[in-house]
Amino acid sequence: MATIENVSQTTISSLAFLQEGTVAFTGGTSTFNNSTANYFIESKNIEIDGDLTISRGNANIFRSSVADSSLKISEAAKVNIQTTTTAIESTANRLE
Repeated sequence: MATIENVSQTTISSLAFLQEGTVAFTGGTSTFNNSTANYFIESKNIEIDGDLTISRGNANIFRSSVADSSLKISEAAKVNIQTTTTAIESTANRLE
């Protein structure tokens, strides 16, 4: 499991690639701007419990290529995702 809390980054390509793992935003405020990779986070499970802001160009944000993947956002979390005007999938999960 990769745990992320109170991170502010202005240029980052990809944050995590854990195909069979979990990425957890455990609290605090995390902000990511101007990331350029095709996928920002690729992980089987993503859990968001804090405040998360992602502002980036035309690319996918969350992706999973394995079965039984999940994206869990707690009731207290605040998620703000901004992309360019081109239509994209902000989440791409494999569902079986």
